[in-house]
Amino acid sequence: MGHGGGNAGSGGAAEDWTQKLMSMPAGRYLVAAAALIMLGAGIYYAYKGWSGSYKDHLESSTFTRDAEPVLMGGLIIYGGLLALVAVSLGFAALNSDASQAGGLGQALQSLRDMAFGRFLLGIAGLGLLAFALYNFVEAKYRVIPRISGSDVKTLAKEAVS
Repeated sequence: MGHGGGNAGSGGAAEDWTQKLMSMPAGRYLVAAAALIMLGAGIYYAYKGWSGSYKDHLESSTFTRDAEPVLMGGLIIYGGLLALVAVSLGFAALNSDASQAGGLGQALQSLRDMAFGRFLLGIAGLGLLAFALYNFVEAKYRVIPRISGSDVKTLAKEAVS
């Protein structure tokens, strides 16, 4: 009992789950809540990169010191992209129109459609690669005080010294 077209539309999975939520009682409010949570996450990631608070939990090494600007940029750009997705969900909730909901693909497409869009899209792509590097660094160099001990030099402690 298929639809005959699957997810051939531009909205894809984000539109599908948004439509399911909107069809529920108070679904519009659930989508709005999801948009606010996602916006909060985007702001958090961007702030974490901008403020450098991620340095508190990363071990200081030659690699992590050299990668700092890339890590910062990855967090800021990823946060911005999450915020773009949140805005599309917010508009979908505001207008009760699930077709306005879009995922990361639609956020990237909206960047491409702006003035200097290809340039912005390139920055977004590099930012996503930088965020992937941040996740690798986080997995390998994360300082867990209970395991690592309190004397481990983090990027933040090194900056103070």
